[in-house]
Amino acid sequence: MERGRGSEVIVRYRDENGYRVENRLGKGMKPYCFVKEKDAWKARGTKIEGGYTGLYGEKLSRVEFENEAYLRQAREDMDTWEANIPWEARVLVDSGWECPEYEERVWFLDMEWKMDSGEITIVVVRDSLDGEFVWFTHPDVEPGKYTSLPCKEHPYGQKEVVSGDRPFKCMANEAEMLNDVARLMRGHDPDIITGWNVVNADVQQLLKRMGSAANKLSPMGRVRWDFKDWAQPIVGRKVLDLMVGFKKLWTIKNGQLPGMSLDAVSQFCLGEQKVPLKDGHDTYYTDIGTYLDYARQDVALLPRLNDLVDVLGYHTALQRIVGCPLRMTPFITRMFSILCLRDEDFDLRIPSSPKFEKEDYQGADIMDPEPGVYSNIGIFDVRAMYHSNVAKYGICWTTLSEDGEDCGNGIKFDRSKKGLLCRQMDKMTDLRNEYKSKMKAAETPDLRRRYDVLQNATKHLVASMYGVAGDSKFGMYHPNIAAAITYTSRQTLGELRDHAEDLGFKVRYGHTDSIMAEVPSPEQGLAALAEINRRMSPIVTEFEKWSSRFLVLAKNRYCGLVEWTDGDFHEPERYVKGIEMKQSRLPRAMKNAMGLVIDGILSGQTEAEVTEDLRSLIDDVVNKRMSVRDVSMRGKLTNDLSRYAVLSEARAAAKWANDNLGKGYGKGDYFDVVLDSQGNYIAFDEPSDIEGIAEVGYQHIARKFVYEKVRPYYEVMGWNYMPLENALSGVGDLNWL
Repeated sequence: MERGRGSEVIVRYRDENGYRVENRLGKGMKPYCFVKEKDAWKARGTKIEGGYTGLYGEKLSRVEFENEAYLRQAREDMDTWEANIPWEARVLVDSGWECPEYEERVWFLDMEWKMDSGEITIVVVRDSLDGEFVWFTHPDVEPGKYTSLPCKEHPYGQKEVVSGDRPFKCMANEAEMLNDVARLMRGHDPDIITGWNVVNADVQQLLKRMGSAANKLSPMGRVRWDFKDWAQPIVGRKVLDLMVGFKKLWTIKNGQLPGMSLDAVSQFCLGEQKVPLKDGHDTYYTDIGTYLDYARQDVALLPRLNDLVDVLGYHTALQRIVGCPLRMTPFITRMFSILCLRDEDFDLRIPSSPKFEKEDYQGADIMDPEPGVYSNIGIFDVRAMYHSNVAKYGICWTTLSEDGEDCGNGIKFDRSKKGLLCRQMDKMTDLRNEYKSKMKAAETPDLRRRYDVLQNATKHLVASMYGVAGDSKFGMYHPNIAAAITYTSRQTLGELRDHAEDLGFKVRYGHTDSIMAEVPSPEQGLAALAEINRRMSPIVTEFEKWSSRFLVLAKNRYCGLVEWTDGDFHEPERYVKGIEMKQSRLPRAMKNAMGLVIDGILSGQTEAEVTEDLRSLIDDVVNKRMSVRDVSMRGKLTNDLSRYAVLSEARAAAKWANDNLGKGYGKGDYFDVVLDSQGNYIAFDEPSDIEGIAEVGYQHIARKFVYEKVRPYYEVMGWNYMPLENALSGVGDLNWL
């Protein structure tokens, strides 16, 4: 979706046969917004029409402007409604146009360039329909096509790098190479350009090196010099940074990543790495064959990483469902505004900015835990907790009413009609069910995958919608709506707890939308479920998991040995929530130690057996039988050091490295962190960086990241942790009477 001439919006897509189609919408439309009726004359509009109503009952007029500059000025000068809606989205909504489903052509892109001059030396593209394309320049290689090139010192012993789908193209110079890339891009006309840090790095470098000729990359003959995360620099093509999108989706499902470099992520998620270069990027000069293999491997990793969480499918699915520019898809508030405007029963106008001061309100319920190990714990889960309570109590901006029914905390809603929020949640849930049905009926893996992505996108939309009322920077922010949702959800969780206990199941812990209760068997849990749902109707509860042994350590920190999930028995699986062993940035030695104690407790090992294993691990750390990598953690700076008031852990380590190793770590940098022999944090890129400068403090590491991490579990179990203390002191075989 791109702006054309004047008010025109050009939508580029493909038909059912994959051929390019362009629709031109909005011709003759004028930009507009809404202002208070009494202020309409101040807005410098060309047309004013009264009779509109704001979200909270304000009397408004629709003001039309000659151009967007006047609309923006009105937004700065006065109180407005819907002056912040992107024009492309506004035109699509007003025209009623909806995007069809189609297969998008993707270019996975990676480039290499000289750090001193910026000259691009290699371009690798993997076209989702046509395979691999490789261009390069080199002073020692004759221009032409090559099916192979020799490797001098390939790290894996390869003697040559062999071309794939077509020969490598060696070009006479950079300008000729980039012109050929642009020619192929125009010919293939890809819908999406993606890569790792592709917007801020590769595409930015490509546009800089091409200069005014960069317009050739765009089907609309123009580019934007904007390279923020979700910017769209090549007009007419979607540019999606795989790194930014992957981090968000992976973290939601699997927890934190150890770093954001392509090498770190591919090693952690795929068990593969980039081709290591002995001479770094100087390998371009010393061994072009190996350097080409390095560049090709980078691109080969990209579609495989995308497939793990389907970044491209997820965001294009959201774009299609909502009908908005790609740049809006990471932001639920922006998408929700468009969904509201598309709602046929919604005739109110959305404030451009919040109408309420930010207020604190109580969040989800978290029960006080009883730390301990329990047998036969069943997990009861409220299905779609926030959606359920929005529907049950009629919670919405459009149903707020002093004459309504109290939801329990003094906030009243008119329950005789369905509000905007519930309608949108219902719509997305219905759409999700439709996609799930199509997924089950799909006859090909690709079609199943497409509908799976669509159902997952609608699921996330529903799960995020309740949050728009609580975003104090959003025009639809309303503290009462947010407070009503969280209050009723706390009440619902309390009801579930009370019903479970009334049926004889002792509840040991619960939070947000789940309780963990002592249930002798899954069969008894399922039998009780019918009665619980009868009592709580229209709220629906599910019996989700059953664990033979369950450990509750503290609030939001628990784990279990799950043997039954969603109706099926299976091999025991460790189920962990809120426990640090899931954080990929932490030392492997620490995660190993926590695995030993947690698995030992859950599997019924004796105190002596668990202690012996931990003593052995501590002994390995103290006596330096573990590598530096195994005892280091991953650090990152989210800001430059000068922006931090306190320097602790990773920040302190980065400062030490800057002061002692000249590293120059700043915002966005990743590095390894360990404790030194004095117990202070230090940082490095490679263990060799600190050789002869600092000593790794193995004993400090053993205490902080092994002993102190497992000690709370010993305390819950009532076990004696003195043998672990002794192991730290090198007297692991000594027993005290």
